[in-house]
Amino acid sequence: MTVTSVVRSLSTKETTRGGGGGWDAADPEKKRVLVVEDEPALLRLYTRALSRAGYDVFEASSVAGADHALMGPKVDAVVSDIHLPGGAGTTLLRRLQEQRPELPVVMMTGSPAVDSAIEALELGAIRYLRKPFGPNALVAVIDEITRGRNGDATPRVRLAVTRSAKRVEGAFQRALDASYLAYQPIVSVRTQRVAAYEALLRSDDVALPRASALLAAAEEVGRLGDLGQAVRKRAATSFSSMRESRLLFVNVHPFELAEGSIFSPSCPLARIAKSVVLELTERAAFESIAGLPTRLAALRAMGYRIAMDDFGAGNAGLAALALVRPDIVKLDMTLVRDVHRKPVSEKIVRCIVGLAHELGMEVVAEGVEAVEERDTLAALGCDYLQGFHFGKPTSGFGSARW
Repeated sequence: MTVTSVVRSLSTKETTRGGGGGWDAADPEKKRVLVVEDEPALLRLYTRALSRAGYDVFEASSVAGADHALMGPKVDAVVSDIHLPGGAGTTLLRRLQEQRPELPVVMMTGSPAVDSAIEALELGAIRYLRKPFGPNALVAVIDEITRGRNGDATPRVRLAVTRSAKRVEGAFQRALDASYLAYQPIVSVRTQRVAAYEALLRSDDVALPRASALLAAAEEVGRLGDLGQAVRKRAATSFSSMRESRLLFVNVHPFELAEGSIFSPSCPLARIAKSVVLELTERAAFESIAGLPTRLAALRAMGYRIAMDDFGAGNAGLAALALVRPDIVKLDMTLVRDVHRKPVSEKIVRCIVGLAHELGMEVVAEGVEAVEERDTLAALGCDYLQGFHFGKPTSGFGSARW
């Protein structure tokens, strides 16, 4: 696919209505479709096909053009290339999901990849078309989602959404089956040796290789519980081979505290709870959990320690610190990066470390990649350090350098 842009002038914007005319010429009796495509020949082809099928078509070759078109007569569907220049197709999809979640969106691409298809479905697209496809195929899809029985599109849209959800469900299950845990060392500043490992979710699946994508898919299909249980089981099994005394950091999603299985004595981590640090992710969401202090107290009674991830990022850090009262605080990577060159970051780290120690908490600085960062953070009083400088995540409990 080329990145040729089509510049069509309508009130100094990049949008026009297919077949000539402007918004004032839109036929209120016709279904309206917005087509967003940066390849001129394809844009003309899709416009012509949809126009001949009886649709009122609006064209755009960029997100800016699409925004302008959406300010006009209400459209009934959007067809957009996901690979617009600068990744703008995804930007458009996110915006539509936030502003017009009921609007059916069909994404298309000339560079098909499973991960982009899953991303499109996660962001709300109800269909995903791989180029090349014939004009009739596009018309058939638009017919399906806009012209349901007796002109009611709702049943068709619901069917398309259901099918999309099933595709995400299938992709999630395949990625879960192909998932594994990688372990990154956490080094003690005092001993300059490995003191702990963080269990990090990975997958060999091509569609959802990143933990963030796998987590998003689990959330989408309501299987966060299954994902959390799989992680805990694998972490406990791997840790049973640990011969030396080490701590194991395991990420915990807010859902897992609300759902409750982590509190069960039969939880795989329960038997090694005194060696486990439960690392709270998605910090903002924890504030919405009823009885959070009581739940955390129950976990501590079982032997777990609690860590707060990404501390120092955002505005809710101190409030969350007071609510959770973690045993360990993990500094956000943005404070760690080039800390030796940033006096402000250095002062912030010094203050956080001082406050944490005064409250009886230990501090881990993660994302350390340079010797200068290591030495500065050690001098500022951090108790533990983590990052590629010491060791990358591996399938086993590897060694680390200082």
